[in-house]
Amino acid sequence: MKPYRPKLQPTLTPTDKAAEIAGWVTLSLFWCYILLSYKNLPEVIPTHFGAGGKADAFGDKTSIFGLPVIASVLYVGLTVLNRFPHLYNFAVEITPENAVRQYTIATRMIRWLKLGVVILFAVIAYSTIAVANTKSPQLSEWFFPITMAIIFGIVGYFLTKSISKA
Repeated sequence: MKPYRPKLQPTLTPTDKAAEIAGWVTLSLFWCYILLSYKNLPEVIPTHFGAGGKADAFGDKTSIFGLPVIASVLYVGLTVLNRFPHLYNFAVEITPENAVRQYTIATRMIRWLKLGVVILFAVIAYSTIAVANTKSPQLSEWFFPITMAIIFGIVGYFLTKSISKA
């Protein structure tokens, strides 16, 4: 049984609001890009790239819609989750004294992760379309390491903030 945690909703700063707006705008532009690019895609496109960036699976061009659908589901799901920070797992014990600070850090992390995920999915879609249209067989070899650095960088930064006393 989880200990009692106050049900608080942290106040959004202008930066938090900007991140939310940026996420929704990026998701909308992502959908527009997919819809506008669809008609120019070849019938068969890459659907998976290995860690080295080489296309290793192919499918019908309708599979390009999987990327914005997954990004949208993740974005909306994380948006809903962000309304219930008292349900999160934390690296520190939540007390009435630290709840506002910890909830603020945690919801801010989710907000930046949402934006990062949408950007990464949009870059994957852009790269998939570029590879499909140029017949180039692969993405940059830096794609996977940069993707991991972004995700783990965001989580690491906010986790460090969460456990620090400052």
